[in-house]
Amino acid sequence: MIKIIGMLIVIATSAGIGFYIPKLHKNKIEFLIDMRQSFYLLKNEINYSINTIVVSFFNIYEKASNQCVKQFFYDMYEKLQEKSGISLKSTWETGVNELLCKEKINENEAKHITSFGNSLGYLDREQQLKNIDFLVEGLDEIILMHKEKYEKHSKLYSRMGILVGLMATVVLL
Repeated sequence: MIKIIGMLIVIATSAGIGFYIPKLHKNKIEFLIDMRQSFYLLKNEINYSINTIVVSFFNIYEKASNQCVKQFFYDMYEKLQEKSGISLKSTWETGVNELLCKEKINENEAKHITSFGNSLGYLDREQQLKNIDFLVEGLDEIILMHKEKYEKHSKLYSRMGILVGLMATVVLL
């Protein structure tokens, strides 16, 4: 009886892991889509509003739907609101590094988003809008790559999780 319960636990655990990994990929895609949407909001703030970048970050925080995206822009708002003499560039890099530490983005995505922050606030309006368009195009490519990877591997991971669990139970017999 204990062997059967142990085998069921092994199968359930490996199947759970097999279904968990595709969920992580799907969550990353949703995060990147929400991040892209927030940059569209920033573009609209720059293009149609007379607000400062600090107020624009707060407005994006209020409108964003993903909790990590909200937290990112709220942290940007808070740090810039303090006026502690830290530049927008270094504040942006710190925020992107925090996303990297939380494993929401990888090194390549972090470089892409950080490079956007290097010119944020220093260019004229038209150049900033073009820079946002460039960032959004890059995010679109990254999202497309992750979607292809998700579609290609999601069934594989879930089926392999079940099969590995079954194989482990056969070996344990």
